[in-house]
Amino acid sequence: ILLSQKSNKQRAMRVLRSSRAEFHGKQVYIIRHAQGQHNVSFQFDFDPPLTKVGRQQVKQQHEISKTLGVEVVIVSPLRRTLQTATGLFPGHTNMVAFEDIRETLTESCNLRQPVEDAMKEFSHVDFHLIEIGDDKALARYRLSEHLVLFHFFQSVLRNSRMRRLLIST
Repeated sequence: ILLSQKSNKQRAMRVLRSSRAEFHGKQVYIIRHAQGQHNVSFQFDFDPPLTKVGRQQVKQQHEISKTLGVEVVIVSPLRRTLQTATGLFPGHTNMVAFEDIRETLTESCNLRQPVEDAMKEFSHVDFHLIEIGDDKALARYRLSEHLVLFHFFQSVLRNSRMRRLLIST
């Protein structure tokens, strides 16, 4: 959606070209969550889990994920992305939840569970970057705010000592 207009595509390409040298030697993998309940039922329940098919998709991709050698898994705090990342990288010791990479559409399925609940269910994930409590935001970012977040996230990636990162959203 953000890149659907020609001016946004051009702006994104300028940013990517200008930062290419800064990311030299880093590999960033970006994955989307497996099939969520909301993808098939079209009932937009609060923070839906993966379906049986989604869990099978994760299981099928698990062997490939082992070959990536990622040092950190940055994951959205939504249940379906946590389930996807956990299934692909079971036992990974450096998995961090980051609020601002999640979907921000105006549907209830994009409201996350309270962080306290997620911390219990996904105890191996580091949630220190997420505000404790219920999710208070829905469709909170305008295009200009997305660009600010992109630049912030770009800075985090650029300054990270890690060479292989995976982002699960």
